[in-house]
Amino acid sequence: GCRRTFCFPTWARPGMTAFVEDMRKSLPNNVFRQEIGAEFLADAAGYFLGIPQAHDGQPAPTAPVPGERYTAGVDLAHTEDWSVIVVLRAKPKPMRVVVVERFSRVDFGLSRSRVAAICRKWDADALFDATPGGFPSEVGVEAFKAGDGWKKIDGFDARSNQGGRREDLLANLSVAIEQGELTLPGRYEDPAFPVLTAELEGRQYEITASGRPR
Repeated sequence: GCRRTFCFPTWARPGMTAFVEDMRKSLPNNVFRQEIGAEFLADAAGYFLGIPQAHDGQPAPTAPVPGERYTAGVDLAHTEDWSVIVVLRAKPKPMRVVVVERFSRVDFGLSRSRVAAICRKWDADALFDATPGGFPSEVGVEAFKAGDGWKKIDGFDARSNQGGRREDLLANLSVAIEQGELTLPGRYEDPAFPVLTAELEGRQYEITASGRPR
């Protein structure tokens, strides 16, 4: 018998131009090529592309620069996990990672002091992962405000549409890296934050039975 296979990108269908352009701007390039462009990519499991090019070759700063604005993301751990604090230069653009702190097996009081000290040093707004079932949740966020007098913090729920679903957050991060909107200090061969570079490159995705990337 004779078999034939056909492969058509989404834009081959009439009336899909606006949808395709919207997906091009909001999806990581490899996901767009596979899910919209109907390409089979052998290396599509890698979620973040352009990591080598994202490194700007300059050292990470040791102190804030007058006139620049900074913001921090905070993910506090359970007992056996890692707590992570990442500070970005939010303005001027492009955004740039300036601090990555990781620590484990630290009690809440010391964690609170470390986070507050970093945020004060960089005069940074802080956004905590307050997803239910994790830590610190909204109760922990309020404890930070009450315990250290640090008012410029808030929490978000990565499982809700209001806070920004985890999938959306990852997609936005991937697009920002690919389009040069977020840079990393150091050289790719000698990054300022090796663990961050390794974790970005190690992030993978797969297509579930429902057709959604995970």
